[in-house]
Amino acid sequence: MKGSYILILQLPAPLVALQVGRLGRFDFAAGFYLYIGSAMGSGGLEARLAHHQRRHKPHPHWHVDYLRAHARLREAWAVGAVERLECRWCRALAASPAVSIPVRGFG
Repeated sequence: MKGSYILILQLPAPLVALQVGRLGRFDFAAGFYLYIGSAMGSGGLEARLAHHQRRHKPHPHWHVDYLRAHARLREAWAVGAVERLECRWCRALAASPAVSIPVRGFG
């Protein structure tokens, strides 16, 4: 099944100068992080969520893989749909004063 998802990650301690692929080095405060993505490939949501459940990856593929090595996956919410929903969800969350974007271009 194809669809979109939100990962709820918890970082128990701050990270200083975490290398995130070619994006650069960034500091991450301890706390909760939301990562929104889509799974439109052949494996769909099942394969993508299985990838994100594995904490350590020998060859990180997505930016979130670098953070995931240090953060606990608390929950994953998924919606089966052929339409990509992540941009709509990101805009809605960004409109909330309780939500901040710690790294532009992360994702």
